[in-house]
Amino acid sequence: MGALPNATIVREVFLVEQRVLSGRQSGTRDILLPALVLLLVAGVSRVIGLGEWAFVGDEYFTAYHAAERARDLTSNPLYYALVEATYRVFGFSEFAARFPAFLLGTLSIPVFFLLGSRVCGRNAALTASIFILLSGWHLWHSQAARFYSGVFLFATLGWFLYLRALTRGSVPLMIAALAAQAVAALFHQTAVLVAVACTVHALFTRIFASGDDPGIRKVTTAWLVTACVALIAVSPELYTRTLRWLNKGESWGAGPVVLTFQLARYFNPVLLVTALVGLVRIVRENPFVGGFLVTGVGVPVLVMFALSAFMPVRPDYLFHVTPLLFLTAGYLCSECILRDSGRSRLAAYAMTLVVATAMLPEFVSHYTGRKGLDVRQPVAFVERAYAPGDRVLSLVNGFDRYVKREPSTYRLLPWPGTPYDESVDWGRLLSNAVPQSGRLWILLPLRRKPLAPSLENWLLCHARLAWRRASGRFDYTYEGYQVFVAGPALVDARLCRALAETG
Repeated sequence: MGALPNATIVREVFLVEQRVLSGRQSGTRDILLPALVLLLVAGVSRVIGLGEWAFVGDEYFTAYHAAERARDLTSNPLYYALVEATYRVFGFSEFAARFPAFLLGTLSIPVFFLLGSRVCGRNAALTASIFILLSGWHLWHSQAARFYSGVFLFATLGWFLYLRALTRGSVPLMIAALAAQAVAALFHQTAVLVAVACTVHALFTRIFASGDDPGIRKVTTAWLVTACVALIAVSPELYTRTLRWLNKGESWGAGPVVLTFQLARYFNPVLLVTALVGLVRIVRENPFVGGFLVTGVGVPVLVMFALSAFMPVRPDYLFHVTPLLFLTAGYLCSECILRDSGRSRLAAYAMTLVVATAMLPEFVSHYTGRKGLDVRQPVAFVERAYAPGDRVLSLVNGFDRYVKREPSTYRLLPWPGTPYDESVDWGRLLSNAVPQSGRLWILLPLRRKPLAPSLENWLLCHARLAWRRASGRFDYTYEGYQVFVAGPALVDARLCRALAETG
């Protein structure tokens, strides 16, 4: 973080950035009209299929456990509480479980634009908001019955209100920033890293960049005192939760290297490169804003990368960082527009068009993939093929919800673990599950990620593929469902021996 020459730069940082990027000060109409358009487009794009598509993955935890988790402060209760409220209005349904995510995700885009305009100007914030609209990651969380759209909205408020409080020397704005960050953490505990990053930034600002500005000294001092009190208050619970997380024994963690590639894929590689270059540019143009953005991105990323070496960490745990990355990407593109506006319109918007084009396949694939395939199709296949005496092992969520007959009609086996979990003894488990006078139907996800080797070998030896279908997507993601059937008559003894000999 660079030291500031004087306090005036800090006071005028927002206006300086607006002038650099927009060439003029934006009036109320220039801000409100785009915000309303963004709200409308976000609402339309995020409501499509909201109640039509089947639950998938962790949405089942939200759908069926909202009541108990809404009452547990250690279980990210806020989204579950909102789901409970929508259940009372709409009844239990896919639409009701997802409606809070839709509402939060839709609101987050114009809110981002309104606040981002005060940091890097109207053009940069508008470009960044368009990128958010096209983001497959943001779109997914705006339609999933999970809590990350709430994290995005309140992290955006927390980040930008903190910076606003600092530049204005406003304690009320500081309190508003703290409140927003606390709400974000109630949606998901990993969002506490927003407050941690702001505390690190406040400490460095207090030591190196406060100068003779009493407003900055007042806000940073108040922030640090509040942070110390909060840290003392939550330390016991934080310690307990960390130990519990470490001892979970989950198998889906990937480690820091794989996490890096997952983040790039989820956020979009082209957009991520643009964001990082934009971050460097902001650091050079305005060390104060740049220092804030570097701290805001760097602290959570470093913490999560370190934790991923010891515990399962998914890219979604860094979703609270993405508002800053969207902003820096929008900044760089708006810089190019300003720089090349005298040449030609195509040249000026070339970078924006490249980034938007790179994001389109994932955006379109979200709809084509979910419209063309969901778990109800393999469930319907098993229903048609099921005979008395058969058993069903569903390694995808949803069989008991989407069967047309009473679930107790089927001999549905308990969930043994994810099909990628190599710690499960799949050979023994599945061999014991095959009925002597019937068949075992096994529902599995279809992904690029390979199944656990012992599971795959058992399927090759003891079962045959009965049904498989992949969703229609235009991006890198490959997903679908497959159904295997196993029975005594399907065992290939020679293949079993060959697999045993070759491992």
